[in-house]
Amino acid sequence: MQENGRFDFSLAEGELNTMGYYLLAQGKKAEALEIFKLNTTEFPLSWNAFDSYAEALEGAGQKNESIRHYKRSLELNAENVHAKERLKSLTEK
Repeated sequence: MQENGRFDFSLAEGELNTMGYYLLAQGKKAEALEIFKLNTTEFPLSWNAFDSYAEALEGAGQKNESIRHYKRSLELNAENVHAKERLKSLTEK
């Protein structure tokens, strides 16, 4: 409980990511996208949050947005092999 008597219900980056993938597995793409987007807002320096959001965007057919977020993930972590591979695939088509 916080000093003001309210509970802190904030979720960790990994918890939001897990929730997003859970929603994807349930076929709830729109809800999953919102969770992944929230994760990038709450953790703007997390390459993994941007990578996961890009992956979900790609799965939803939002190619340009997916590319943009994979690029952001690489800006945060130039060693992100997954983002490199997906960008190569998305830009070769």
